[in-house]
Amino acid sequence: EKVFPKGTDMFTLKGLTLDKAQIGKIDLTQPSGAISVTKQGEDWVIGAPAADMKPQKSTLDAIENGLSTWTPSDYADKPDGAGLEAPTHTAVVTLASGEQHTLALGAPSKGIAGQYARLDNAPNVLVMSKGDVDRAFPPAKDIYQRQLLDIDEEEINSISVQRATDSFQIARTADGWTLTIDGATAQPEQEKCEDLVSSVADMEASDILFGQPDLTGEPIATLHCVMKDGADHVFRFGPDENGSHALALSGKAQIFRVEKLTADEALVAGSSLKKPEPEPAPAPAPAPAPTPEAAAVPDAGTGAPSAAPAASAAPAPTPDANMPADSTTAVPESAPAPDAAAPAQCFAPSAWLGW
Repeated sequence: EKVFPKGTDMFTLKGLTLDKAQIGKIDLTQPSGAISVTKQGEDWVIGAPAADMKPQKSTLDAIENGLSTWTPSDYADKPDGAGLEAPTHTAVVTLASGEQHTLALGAPSKGIAGQYARLDNAPNVLVMSKGDVDRAFPPAKDIYQRQLLDIDEEEINSISVQRATDSFQIARTADGWTLTIDGATAQPEQEKCEDLVSSVADMEASDILFGQPDLTGEPIATLHCVMKDGADHVFRFGPDENGSHALALSGKAQIFRVEKLTADEALVAGSSLKKPEPEPAPAPAPAPAPTPEAAAVPDAGTGAPSAAPAASAAPAPTPDANMPADSTTAVPESAPAPDAAAPAQCFAPSAWLGW
């Protein structure tokens, strides 16, 4: 629970009210690195830290705005524990007339989020809010634009990646991109080649390692981005360290760091640039199996299977003309064996005598 209101709730604390048009120079000291910038008209010239990059005007303007109109957020009754005898941050604003104003920051404030502050060596202890500290004292890397190349991607003529395995090159022709993987020509996917070109042209560093002129070890891959005018931008990537890679770029006097995702977009697998192989034609369907004979259908009346149709009977022999009409032709029996004697016929005596 808050027992005493902060100072600005009761009265206005005096801070800085400077005409930005009169500011000529700003010097910052801080744990993340000293910054020194000079203003020329509406533009800024960075004196320190030095880098072969363009100034980030929006960040430098924010520093100027934060200091020129700074109002304390609170104050402390006494300097004990404020840490102002050994400041962690110092800002010196020099006007065109030579007049200077100094803002020193000490220990974290106990009342609000921020740090104890002293303006122009006055005895009273003030408080600078965390938001104001962040605007006035940005990391040194943020005062530069961190896009690594200032080029038109339409002017890129070729990109090649050289590494222990899976080296490749894409080259621009009148008909599109060509692709070579480990010395062998492959059919490229044009859209993926364009994505690679954009990734290289738009690559941005996540940090600038001021004062480090080269990689500390051997690169894991080297990328050449050759322009139509013959200029060759050479990127040398160090190994992944906690989600980022050290990067040396030709023509730059310092080393950068790039996020792993950024490096992966440039160091793609050569096979990922190939046009997908057409899917094989489907195998012919197997011939249908022979249809089995249909089972006998039960008779509707009896439920018994219908009998198979009888074979055609052989035509009956033509009856003898002397045979009575109602006689039935007998099926001939087998002829008797040759050695069987036929029985003798006996006639009764009455047949002879006319009895």
